Amino acid sequence: MVPRPREGGGKKKIVLGLAMLLVATALVGNATATGPLAVEKGFACGVLDANGNVVVTTNSFFAWYASGRTYLHCEASVSNTTGKRITFNYDNTGLLCGIPVSGATDVWHNTIGNNGSSQLTCKGFAHPNGDDVDSASIASAGMG
Repeated sequence: MVPRPREGGGKKKIVLGLAMLLVATALVGNATATGPLAVEKGFACGVLDANGNVVVTTNSFFAWYASGRTYLHCEASVSNTTGKRITFNYDNTGLLCGIPVSGATDVWHNTIGNNGSSQLTCKGFAHPNGDDVDSASIASAGMG
């Protein structure tokens, strides 16, 4: 999939960072005032290559902090024949990033280094008590 400039109308696809991750009860644990409620690693996550195509990796990290902040980071080696650093984000693609527990967010960036290192970072929020948890992102997060 090649990112396109945002256009009016239509449903935005959630394509980045969606993990094949079932996190229901695994995400609730003992939390400190500043520590994470949950940390997950090694799940399937989609990053972009230099052409805007999704590449799936398991070099991934997710944290849900006691403050409610959620953080997703994924990395992969991809092709970048441009020799230049490339950055994708919501503003230049119109795409959303799906984060386990907190759902879709437009607060993300995916940087591809001139050496082909693609790094995706997404930030969101979910109440620690689960009041606003997107159940679809917990039960069946995936490319869609």
